[in-house]
Amino acid sequence: MKMASFKPVIFFSTWCVLVMGVFAEVNFEDCGSLHGEFSSLKLTGCDPSSMDVCPLKRGKNVTIEVNFLTKEEVTKVDVQVHGHIVVSVPFILPNPNGCVDSGLTCPLANNTQNTYVLTLPIKMVYPKLKVDIKLELEDQNGEDIICVMIPAKIV
Repeated sequence: MKMASFKPVIFFSTWCVLVMGVFAEVNFEDCGSLHGEFSSLKLTGCDPSSMDVCPLKRGKNVTIEVNFLTKEEVTKVDVQVHGHIVVSVPFILPNPNGCVDSGLTCPLANNTQNTYVLTLPIKMVYPKLKVDIKLELEDQNGEDIICVMIPAKIV
């Protein structure tokens, strides 16, 4: 058997691996939205089309903007943000009330498009590591309106 016949296969395999690495992109995942559906997410300094994780710079603020559709009337919005490493660690939020200074005006009507904006300080004491950020907007019953998982790295 000649080795020359394997060269095109090796070349093609290598090319596929390189192309897949170049086109890796951030995948924001729904992690259990019950009473809403997120349609888009923007994060400061994160280009989902060219990154596989969003960088969170220590000592800086990151702004997260989530667009979502409600599937019920919502009178109250509580915000929960956790970092998932091995265990779930809560981020300290400057304002956990989603109805105040967040772009939302409560109550939120059923079947409406909404935009929630959160500015999250990334403290210098946070260790440099890869972390999944879980953002939950909870309704008046403590159930998730939306839940979004954001792959990130504290740098």
